[in-house]
Amino acid sequence: MILKIHGGIDRGPGREWESFVVSEDDHIDHLAHGDIAVALPVTLAARLRRSHFLFLGYPLQEWSLRVFLHRVWGREKVAYRSWAIAPALDGIDKELWRLRGIDMFDAPLDEYVAGLVRRLEAEAKP
Repeated sequence: MILKIHGGIDRGPGREWESFVVSEDDHIDHLAHGDIAVALPVTLAARLRRSHFLFLGYPLQEWSLRVFLHRVWGREKVAYRSWAIAPALDGIDKELWRLRGIDMFDAPLDEYVAGLVRRLEAEAKP
């Protein structure tokens, strides 16, 4: 998604570095800007940064998840090995998860969760 800004452009030499196109990622940066302590207690944010994640069925086209990821990790990759499971991952999802350093699995959620349940039940048996 690209948002167009209306109006003229000052082509003066002092402004040549500026971008006059606002992308969806720019908007997410703006939403996530600021101290994370405003959104999350510091201890929780620190714990999130040191955790593995299993994202089940979260599409990255949803801004709320991308704002959350950006608030916790900024533009850095997730520090601990994490996984994203979703059916029919498209190219945008794959690229955004890859940029975050998250392993992806294209699988129907009900089958994946059923497999997890079977595995947990098998491990729980003596």
